[in-house]
This record gives sequence, C-alpha cells and structure tokens, in this order.
Amino acid sequence: MVNWKLEVKPEALTVQVFNDIFVRDKSKDKSVAIQELSYVYHMCDNRSDFSSYLDIKQRSDAVINHCIKIKNWRPDKLVSNAIQVYKELDETVTSRFLDSIRIALSKIDSYLRNFQEKDAESEDMARVNSMIKNSIETVKSVRELEKIVKQDKETADTLKGGRERSFYMDDED
Repeated sequence: MVNWKLEVKPEALTVQVFNDIFVRDKSKDKSVAIQELSYVYHMCDNRSDFSSYLDIKQRSDAVINHCIKIKNWRPDKLVSNAIQVYKELDETVTSRFLDSIRIALSKIDSYLRNFQEKDAESEDMARVNSMIKNSIETVKSVRELEKIVKQDKETADTLKGGRERSFYMDDED
C-alpha cells in the first residue's frame, strides 16, 4: 500500500503474463489490472485470506464476490494463464505438502459430516473415534506447517534490509 492505494511490485511486472494484464488496462489508475492481479493472488497463494476454500469454484466465487468490483467479471484466458504461472513460480515443497494435507483434511471433514452412526459398523466407529482423538494434534501440526510455509515464502521474498537473495547467499548474510 502506498498512499492508501494498492500497488504492484515492479519486479512482478517483469513476468510477461502479469505485465500483459497490467498493460491491457488502459485506465489511469490501473484499477482493473489491480483487481485481476489480486484475483490471481487470492486464487493461488497459501497466504491469501481465501486459502481455506479448497474447492476452486467456491474460492473463485468468493474472491470475485469480495474483491472484484467489475459487474459480471469472470477470469479470461490471460488471467487463467497468470494463475498457472503464479502457481509455478510460487510453489515450494512445503507449500505443495500443505496443499496435500488440506485436501486430505477436507476428505476427512466430508467423511465426518456425512457419517451416519446408525448405519456404522464397529470398525467405522473405531475410525471415527481415532480421528476425533487425533484431531487436536492434527490441527496443531497443520497450523505449524502453515507457519513454516509462510516463513519459507517470506524468506524467499526478501531478506534483511530488503535485499534479494542471491544464488550463493545464506541466511547469515
């Protein structure tokens, strides 16, 4: 934020597809480009407020509803390409692992929400009891993994003093 306006980091515009979104917006304040790039961010980044939406359609609808001011806006081919590029550039081993964990937890959540005790066999009840017993430790582990992913990405983004990480730079520089 600069003077209460959201601005795009110049280095982001060195990526061709992000620059294409920015350049095609002919408005003076680049408000359409800012909205489209924010859509890309919220659809891809684990640090987004919308990252809890695992279903892509639900996430897209929520982001459009809360972030896009353009009536009847839908992502076009350029925005879809930007999403693919952002995912490629942003992915780390830990973020990919976190995504896998979230998908697994979503399946467990769905299982528990649809569980019918009256129809359950004893092994189903044992499975549910085990899930419940382990849930607190699981949640703690996921929260810790989320912190690690956030730290990984923040460390990769900038270093002390705003310097960029060079190829041979370690954390002690």
